[in-house]
Amino acid sequence: MDNSTKFQPQVSIKWDFESPASFRPYPFEIIDFPIWKEWMALNWKYPFYASTLYILVIFSLQRYMKSRQPFSLRLLLTLWNAALGAFSIMGFLRIAPELFKVLGSENGFHRSVCVREGLNMPMAYWSLIFGLSKYVELGDTLFIVLRKQPLILLQWYHHCTAMILAWMIIPYGEPLTRYLGVMNFGVHSIMYPYFALKAMKVYIPRNFSMVITSLQLTQMIVAVGLNVYSLYIIASGGECARETGSLVWVGVIYVPECESEAKIYLDTTYELEASQYCNRAVIGEWNYNTNLTSEEAEEAAAESSIEYSNFQFRAWNDYIRHWDFEAFTDSVIKRQLKFLNVIGVAALNSTDLSRYNAVLGEMSKTYGTAKICPFNNQNCNVTAEGLNLEPDVERIISTSRNSAELAYTWEAWRNASGKPIRNLYNEFIDLSNKAAQANGNKYKFYFVLSFSKKNPETQTFSAELEICTFIKHIGRGCDIEDCFLIAFYVQSVVWVGLDETSDLWLLRYESDNFKEQMEVIWNEVKPLYEKLYGFVRFQLKKWYPQDFVNEDDPIPASLLGNMWSQQWDNIYDIVQPFPNAPGFDITEELQKRFGSSGQAAATEIFKLANKFFTDLGLADMSVSYGDSAVIVRPEDREVVCHASAWDFCDGQDYRIKMCTNIAHDDFLTVSHELGHIQYFMQYSNQPITFREGGNPGFHEAIGDVISLSVATTKHMIKLGLMNDTESNDELTLNYLMKMALEKIAFLPFGYLIDAYRWQLFDGTIPRTNFTQGWLKIRNEIQGLVPPTVRTEEDFDPGSKYHVPGNTPYIRYFVSFILQFQVHKALCLKAGEYVPGDASKPLHNCDIDGNPDAGAVMKELLQTGASANWQDILETATGSRTMDASAIKEYFAPLADYLDEQQALLNYSTTWRSDAWMEKYRSS
Repeated sequence: MDNSTKFQPQVSIKWDFESPASFRPYPFEIIDFPIWKEWMALNWKYPFYASTLYILVIFSLQRYMKSRQPFSLRLLLTLWNAALGAFSIMGFLRIAPELFKVLGSENGFHRSVCVREGLNMPMAYWSLIFGLSKYVELGDTLFIVLRKQPLILLQWYHHCTAMILAWMIIPYGEPLTRYLGVMNFGVHSIMYPYFALKAMKVYIPRNFSMVITSLQLTQMIVAVGLNVYSLYIIASGGECARETGSLVWVGVIYVPECESEAKIYLDTTYELEASQYCNRAVIGEWNYNTNLTSEEAEEAAAESSIEYSNFQFRAWNDYIRHWDFEAFTDSVIKRQLKFLNVIGVAALNSTDLSRYNAVLGEMSKTYGTAKICPFNNQNCNVTAEGLNLEPDVERIISTSRNSAELAYTWEAWRNASGKPIRNLYNEFIDLSNKAAQANGNKYKFYFVLSFSKKNPETQTFSAELEICTFIKHIGRGCDIEDCFLIAFYVQSVVWVGLDETSDLWLLRYESDNFKEQMEVIWNEVKPLYEKLYGFVRFQLKKWYPQDFVNEDDPIPASLLGNMWSQQWDNIYDIVQPFPNAPGFDITEELQKRFGSSGQAAATEIFKLANKFFTDLGLADMSVSYGDSAVIVRPEDREVVCHASAWDFCDGQDYRIKMCTNIAHDDFLTVSHELGHIQYFMQYSNQPITFREGGNPGFHEAIGDVISLSVATTKHMIKLGLMNDTESNDELTLNYLMKMALEKIAFLPFGYLIDAYRWQLFDGTIPRTNFTQGWLKIRNEIQGLVPPTVRTEEDFDPGSKYHVPGNTPYIRYFVSFILQFQVHKALCLKAGEYVPGDASKPLHNCDIDGNPDAGAVMKELLQTGASANWQDILETATGSRTMDASAIKEYFAPLADYLDEQQALLNYSTTWRSDAWMEKYRSS
């Protein structure tokens, strides 16, 4: 600062000190303010010395405390906060009346900002004390360090800059001093008593923290707004008692304060409100999914969903979009705001949002309530005699070997579930794309035009994002006395390239070429799929010769033991390499031990699966299958039986919804769903924004990682569910064939569901050719055709839960790749897999009870989405990229066997890519 700073003479506002009484100075408040101002101007280096000393002491002390136990200091902390609270209340009461008096006078707002007319004695005294109190408040950081609490950059940066700012602006004697003092004392008079009560462990409603957050945000907005107003007056040729140094220093402190206020908002107000709205929305959705026939539940679910969407929009519109988070230094805050700036369907206007939810609800209801007539009674009363998907229809598809019955059941289910929603899905595409396009980042833009009065040809123009970034311009600009500024703002929109729904779906993968990556991985595993496909088709021809004409005919989709042909393990009996070797289905043993059906039997299944997790040192999940859960189909109402895990956003309530059968496959499904619950529990301490998987595929992978151990012969023998049979090559190949029918057969389906929808959303597949596009892509990628002719009145993809439920499906493809990578890493950690050691192959690794593997998994799960998924994957596996090497390594013995069989039996492993045309009619 220039020591020759010229001070404006103190001109009394001429208050009558007899009335009101609040303006009378106490004896201690009578000071020679001009002398103090001059002294502070001359000694402007002192706050910089103090800040340097503060930083050295704090970080030295933090290093000293690193190997020591934290101090409690509860009593001292209580007294400290109480004292600062009392001080702040006193300061506010002494100076607020003058500011309010000025504001209430003629042209009061302008006078309060721009007219230098002196300060009365209480205001002068407390302005000085306000500046000096910043040094006392450094004690806040001492408590943080001594109690070994997290010390973030924003905390010590705030104290340093506030201390410097207060010292540097007091010599200017600007009217702005009133505002800074009143706002700071006002906020602190509430904040410090609040902290004192918290230190005493006095219960305070969580909502009260929102009051403090709102006040802190208001303080920042007002301070920056006053700076902008001052600049406007100066740029307009008016007079405003603001100095260049003051404008710069207010910007220096309040630009980072944007980050501080963002952190406070996210940690308090947003966290609380988002959790509450999320909880209500999940409760509403749960109540409807477990009682589909209740109109009241349906309405309540829609209402709570809209409320949650409206909250997300308000939070984004009122707060989140206003922060230029790319300029922030805290990586956690930046990542939270990056996620929160994408609000999904909440970006729709109220009319479109209501219609979107209505369409989605109607499609889900159609799927959830669909029934079909049995093959032997095709004209039944479907309401009274119809078959539900689970378990009735799925049982037929999985066990029948009657080609005609399978074809009928396959088609009837699609006619009941997919066909009725074709027109709805057409409308859904429009609404969903509209939501994606509405998710561009929207900011207020501040345009600043400046040129030098001395040299008018020197002109600059800049567009600044938000007030916080706009202030930075002042620090880069020319001297106010020489610079003419024109500043104004308009509402504008920045688009981030979200043209359609798939762009929105794939944001969480944080990759610019994700679709291309998935295609590369699919091509890596495709040769293994073709080997399996060729062998399976060769075996099916023996059972269903009438369904195959040519050597390279695709497989009819109804013959693979699954309604969607996504997994083929139900035809294991047809394709098993060695029929005389021991089987792997433990259904009979489970039913002997626990019973064939009912709540008690299902509960025992869950207990057994839960034990695997607890033996790894992970959390107990019994709450998720307790009284609040639905683990068997209710007899008194319709429910969505598709197995799912639910997080109720409160850190306490977790539930499974599943119509459990006491069967081998359901036992593995239970492990999968508990994997989701374990993930929920482990990342429950993360901010709500990060309470999800590293990427969407992580969540699906975790349960299956567990299942890869649970499904091994080693583990089944350990549980007493299989005989202790000596392992041999036949047993190994049978087991790997069973696993391949689940894992390898799934990969093309996991890839093509979204590959198809991506083309619907971007318009590659015309709206008039829904069926044609589906048949073509399924024929090309999976090598399947429908058993009956399909037309454009049909919508076969809609018969799969995830399509009417609007769940992106590529996550399952990702999960099937990731699970083998993670499984391999855990097996290596546990010492259960040793490359090159035939006694410890990857396919027979069981990590049950190994604490080292459990620790790796716990770290992976606890991270949630707080880090880039590639970083999480690298921590767990040592690799940053997804690749198919682990899954190919796992199935290497089977691949060798299939090569031998093809050479021996001379069958084809390819299929005609144009065969779909024979099963298609446009109408």
